[in-house]
Amino acid sequence: MGYVAANLFQNHFAQAQTGTTKMVSILWDVWKEQGMAIKNIERFNTESAKTHIKVGMTNEQGLQILVEALQQDVPQLEVSILSLEAMIAFARENTIDKAVEQVEEESVLLLDLNRLDLSTPYEEPQTEVEEKIQDIWQAFFGYQQVGVNDSFFELGGDSLKAISILKKINAAFDLEIGLKELFDKSTIRLLATEIELALSSNDISPTDKEENNTNQIRL
Repeated sequence: MGYVAANLFQNHFAQAQTGTTKMVSILWDVWKEQGMAIKNIERFNTESAKTHIKVGMTNEQGLQILVEALQQDVPQLEVSILSLEAMIAFARENTIDKAVEQVEEESVLLLDLNRLDLSTPYEEPQTEVEEKIQDIWQAFFGYQQVGVNDSFFELGGDSLKAISILKKINAAFDLEIGLKELFDKSTIRLLATEIELALSSNDISPTDKEENNTNQIRL
């Protein structure tokens, strides 16, 4: 999501330029020999994704297009290998939900990662809420031990993983925690404090939440 936001800013910034400095925002299609798109598209593991990567640009083609783009007197260009119809079909098949499902499948394969690579010392959970979040994070990220002060992002979290892990946390506590809350409270301890405040304001314990899933609380 941060990547998308950065690209939107770049597009609008280029279009807003009125000075003499030339600026062109290029919306690139897939480069099949390098780039982040290779990994991202292969993760979907769909027929359209496989077809898309096969017909992607070579490095030589990309450089030729770059030279031509810089000669154009326009602030924004879109480079597409596929037809418009094919691009629409690809977007419809490879949705956010599809990406989240893939993230969940990949998390199952991660087991017993060594926390020695983490920068924070391990600290055990002190409350029931912290313990429940710890169980979710350990199972999701594959670490033997996740401490209450370990950062979601240092553990490998990103926006897609946040969507997936929030589904599990919201189900466990019957809450509606959003991405902003997780990004702002990116450790088990900070997130648990917010959840405990929400639960206490409704006089419902984490155990009661498991027995009664009728109420929804939005942080």
